[in-house]
Amino acid sequence: MRDEGMAFKYKVMVLASIGFGLGVIIGTLVTAITATLEMGDGTLYICAPELTEAMGGVLKAFVVQAIVSGLLGTVGMGLSSVYYKEDWSVLKATSVHLPVTLVFFYATAFFLRWWSYKDVAFCLVMFCIFFAEYIIIWLANYFAYKAQIARINKALNEMKRKDNVDGDLLSSRQ
Repeated sequence: MRDEGMAFKYKVMVLASIGFGLGVIIGTLVTAITATLEMGDGTLYICAPELTEAMGGVLKAFVVQAIVSGLLGTVGMGLSSVYYKEDWSVLKATSVHLPVTLVFFYATAFFLRWWSYKDVAFCLVMFCIFFAEYIIIWLANYFAYKAQIARINKALNEMKRKDNVDGDLLSSRQ
């Protein structure tokens, strides 16, 4: 049991570390693309202009954005380890992962000035986009795990069949 606990903690740390890096990269790319397109003046924006203004400069805004986006990735990926808990159902894992990730997503978006919490319609649109992406990722993982389980079961059945054949040969020789 102790080794399982350590293995789980290791999995959380690895996933969280990967999530931090992905969060920084995805947060920077999405912000750069959306802010640059939104401003439309030919300048590349690596942060939301509102964040740059609030932080008093691009460098400070970028560092804050990188850290906060990284934390969002850390939460999303690190918390995905709940799906590896054998004593948890998929429903229980999803009922923990989805709302926590959603709360961190909105907190990050509001803090980094990706959009305003005052624009309720846009917040609802972003919820729909987030939820659609979540379902796509969830389904992709579900079917990947289901295929993996089918391969494992097939290998186990082949081993069992081989053991039965070998056992039949041994008993017929005696």
